[in-house]
Amino acid sequence: MTARITIFKVAVAAGKGVIYMAVKKMSEQYRLTPTMIKNIVTQKKPGNYRLGKLVNGQSRIKYVGRSDTDVAFRLLTHISEGYSWFKFCYADSAEEAFERECHEYHANGGPEGKLDNVRHPDRPKGSNYKCPRCKIFD
Repeated sequence: MTARITIFKVAVAAGKGVIYMAVKKMSEQYRLTPTMIKNIVTQKKPGNYRLGKLVNGQSRIKYVGRSDTDVAFRLLTHISEGYSWFKFCYADSAEEAFERECHEYHANGGPEGKLDNVRHPDRPKGSNYKCPRCKIFD
């Protein structure tokens, strides 16, 4: 998979400005099976992912996540959780993966309870990274 870069305009909390962020584009949608993950996610690298389900006949993002070391391994941990598909992208670092996960969490309604994520993404162990969208770690 080659990295495609897209520039996203990201609204910052409660109208306090706009930031522009270069983001690697997510892959196409794949069935969430061990075979598909092993065939498609072939590099042991940090990365981000979205998991989805069919809701009333429509495909919906229901979970966003990351791995700081191996996105394929992390995807495999979700196999028995009832999600039907995944999208992913590799990240160059744990920091990049964390920031992307924060953006995905906020953009897809995590704070409003629209995702199955039960809380805001945690920082990588031993880091003091801050969420680029809110002040949870201030």
